[in-house]
Amino acid sequence: MSYILKSLNQNQYWKPRSIGYTHDLNETGAYHYEVAYNHCRSINTNGKVNLIMIPSEDKDKIENGTLSTPNKQQDKIRIEDVIKSMGNTNSLETNPISLLFKTLNENNYYPEVEHDQLKYFGRPISYGETFEANLKIHGEYNNQKERAPLFIKASIYRKDNGLYELVSYPNYGKPENKNKTKLKI
Repeated sequence: MSYILKSLNQNQYWKPRSIGYTHDLNETGAYHYEVAYNHCRSINTNGKVNLIMIPSEDKDKIENGTLSTPNKQQDKIRIEDVIKSMGNTNSLETNPISLLFKTLNENNYYPEVEHDQLKYFGRPISYGETFEANLKIHGEYNNQKERAPLFIKASIYRKDNGLYELVSYPNYGKPENKNKTKLKI
């Protein structure tokens, strides 16, 4: 699937190869997910949403007015509210790491996770085991004055019945250990 990118600062769409802006949807660039994601990740920082990804298949909906898009820079939803929006995460059937990442990304928060860390974090978890990680959020700070980075503390516990429990919350300080595994006995 490809995406078009809309600059909320310019209220225009990006042209191909990130060269300029246009109001004409027929002149927009089509970006692969990874490219669009990386552009949004690098631009949507410091609590602001300046760039959005729109599936290319939605161009017709924008043109005929059935899909509206923001036309100016927006403040991000508070991270606490984003985490609350996931609802009850006490009895999930699958490892909830993808739910956490999807929810963060949909709200323009981008964890800085190396591929190996993500693979390890999403690995199978044994019954009765807890896996925890501090995820640094790209370009976000919990204290603008001191520039202290924002972390999300995520803990996944696999219950004896095979269901998963996810506990996540903003971690407003430097993490003690970035990743650790502990077994419950």
